[in-house]
Amino acid sequence: MEDLAIRTYVALQDAPLRLRETLDSEDGQTAAEYVGILAFVAAVVGVIIAANSSIGAAIVTKITTIISGIGGGGV
Repeated sequence: MEDLAIRTYVALQDAPLRLRETLDSEDGQTAAEYVGILAFVAAVVGVIIAANSSIGAAIVTKITTIISGIGGGGV
């Protein structure tokens, strides 16, 4: 029981340092940021499409044109 108390005490003493190292680390943040941006853009496009069908149709047409141009389908 005393061993558990000592290990807990030591772990709590190191916790602020480990937390700072974790927060300062940038590993994996880029992917999370891209997912967040993608979700935001998808939400905005979804709201535009739902709010006004003519704007939504124009957006869909433009995106389709751009994608077919990238894929070699011509413009």
